[in-house]
Amino acid sequence: MRRLVRVVRGMERSVLLALLALPVLFSGLGAWEVWRAAATPAEYQALADQHWERTAVLRDLEQHDAGARVKLPGSSALVPVRAAIARSEQARDAAEADGSVARAREVAAWLTLVAGVATGTIGLAGLLLVRRSARRGMQSRSELVAAFGRVSRLLPAALGAQVVGAVLALSGAVAFEVGGLWFVSNPDDRTVLLAILVLIWAGLALWGGIRTLRNLRRALRAFQPAPLPVSAVPITETQAPSLFALLHDLAWEQGSTPPETVTAGAEDGFFVTALPVLLHGAPDAAPIATRGRVLHLPLPLVAALDITELRTVLAHELAHFSGEDTDYGLRFAPLFAGLGQGAAAMSLRGGDYWGTTLVDRVFERAVHPHTALAVHAFEQFSHVVAHWSRLRELEADRAGAASGSPVALASSLLRVGLASELLKAARIGLSERPDDAPRDLAAALVACLREGTGDPAAHLGDEAPHPTDSHPPTWQRIEAAGVVVDGALLARAARPVDAADLVAVQALFLDWETLSGTITGHLRDRALRGQEAHPARLREAAVATEGLGETALHASLLRPVLALALFGAFCLAVSAGCVLAALYGGKQDREAWRFLFGVAAVGAVGLGFLALWSVRLWRGWGRPYLVLDEEGVRSPGFTGTVRWLDVSAIGVSSVQSPTTWFVLRPEALLPRSTGLMWRLRIDEEQRAVQFMAVLPRGLDEAAFRALLLRYAGAAHAQQALDADLPIPVPPSAG
Repeated sequence: MRRLVRVVRGMERSVLLALLALPVLFSGLGAWEVWRAAATPAEYQALADQHWERTAVLRDLEQHDAGARVKLPGSSALVPVRAAIARSEQARDAAEADGSVARAREVAAWLTLVAGVATGTIGLAGLLLVRRSARRGMQSRSELVAAFGRVSRLLPAALGAQVVGAVLALSGAVAFEVGGLWFVSNPDDRTVLLAILVLIWAGLALWGGIRTLRNLRRALRAFQPAPLPVSAVPITETQAPSLFALLHDLAWEQGSTPPETVTAGAEDGFFVTALPVLLHGAPDAAPIATRGRVLHLPLPLVAALDITELRTVLAHELAHFSGEDTDYGLRFAPLFAGLGQGAAAMSLRGGDYWGTTLVDRVFERAVHPHTALAVHAFEQFSHVVAHWSRLRELEADRAGAASGSPVALASSLLRVGLASELLKAARIGLSERPDDAPRDLAAALVACLREGTGDPAAHLGDEAPHPTDSHPPTWQRIEAAGVVVDGALLARAARPVDAADLVAVQALFLDWETLSGTITGHLRDRALRGQEAHPARLREAAVATEGLGETALHASLLRPVLALALFGAFCLAVSAGCVLAALYGGKQDREAWRFLFGVAAVGAVGLGFLALWSVRLWRGWGRPYLVLDEEGVRSPGFTGTVRWLDVSAIGVSSVQSPTTWFVLRPEALLPRSTGLMWRLRIDEEQRAVQFMAVLPRGLDEAAFRALLLRYAGAAHAQQALDADLPIPVPPSAG
């Protein structure tokens, strides 16, 4: 018990509050209802038994004297025994019916109590599971894989159980309270009205729970990692016998396993992975899917290193092929990515759905405890992942330094950062001007390094790129290797490529020139294909809006109309019911005419708001809320025009609440709100224009997004044609 208290005290209080607020509320309500219903079923059962006994006595009396007359309970009048038997049977049946309802209410009360306790217990158990698993994950990578495997199996069930428990607790509470009306002998209009209100509220809450459960199921759908796309070609042992011999020697030194596939390219850094990789080579060739352990070599960067630095880098990469690291990459990475996607999907409501104040955030966490648990789990394991990511890289660095040298490790990190920057610039030039590009990117990079271009000190803060993992900054890795960043190290990193070093590296491959030329040729061929097709695509995109001209989009009013209709019917029913009860109801209602007329006045105010909004909707029926043309977007909600050329991203989402947003470039001016549209929000911090809770009439999410991108793409394509730009930069789809 003390250990549990220490663990609970160490947890984040806000998470505990979010997990336990709603369950504690339901548990308290259920306990109160159980106390209220404790003796009722027994009382009605005893009353029914009394009527059974009385009926049996009366039947015996009828058999001996059919004309006998008896007194009814609570009355001095004498009635025939047959009539007394009929009344006793009616009372018995009524008592049994009351007993059945009382037992059902008792079950509903216990359901509220048990579901509330179970929901809180499941949330607390999930929190303990996450905390314990995260702690165990800090012990070793194998423990992290095993612990997170348990979390990935149990956490979705726990999240779903939280939602189901809350729905059951709510259902039990509503059933208990509404069932109490059965025992009201003469319910007045106010009692019936209260029951109707409770049922309407319960229906909305249950629908919200069902919708939440459906969204949760979508968010936690199994994550299947797609193969990593890499522009590279596979290398066989016959193409690079010396390289494979070196890899086998390094693997033996590291006590690891050599890669099953070695690839070479010119676009990515050094990395290893145990996930599937999809290799894209020549433009006309089909991609090649790999399985097992893959080592990728960026051939131009290989040419920039000497043999000692290359040996150090390769030893570092092969160190990741230890048993724990390979298992980590295969099993943990996809599961962790799936949890991140699920947590992000469940947290998608944000300020546009609940609000941005502290009360809004607290309320959101309280009514969605499953979201708080999922986000907390992702945050806890994110810390563990960051911890092991740093340790894994530092361990691999130590292994690389053992096979090479610490100085070679430090210089290779800085040199790869410097050479990667130069290589990136060369690739951009190749994609923009493939006809003038070098025939061999490796040779071009060597030539740049011989000219002494770049400052390696600028890359001390770099983090080596990797398709699935993160790396510590370069300065931390150099510091952990025990190497001082001084002038000698910087000079070594910025040195020209020595001819002898280049020959030694090239000797690892049977035909270096052909391999390097093939890789560069694939990039150039793809660039030429894209350049040839580029004008046609630009013209096609530029004329995409010729048939559209100006498009006026009107807001879809189905949801507002249904909501207003429901609200209007509710207000009308309340007002009319209160007035009729005050004028023509029973004595109690007529005596409470002030209260009833006050409620009717509130309903009338609601009808007034309904009329106001109906007028606004009627006015907006024929007025578009968005107007699209070749120049940009106009709206009654903001001044001026948002130009397509100023838009950097466009997003349309119907998750939780329909939302459309336009993100503007930093240099563009934000429009000013006119105050005519309450659903418009201009976010200065995000530089975004957002339309909330509205989609255009007659268009679904996909069609609306396609229409916006069609206009935006046409504007950017026309700009590229007019300016003779090689590559336009249209806005991305958010």
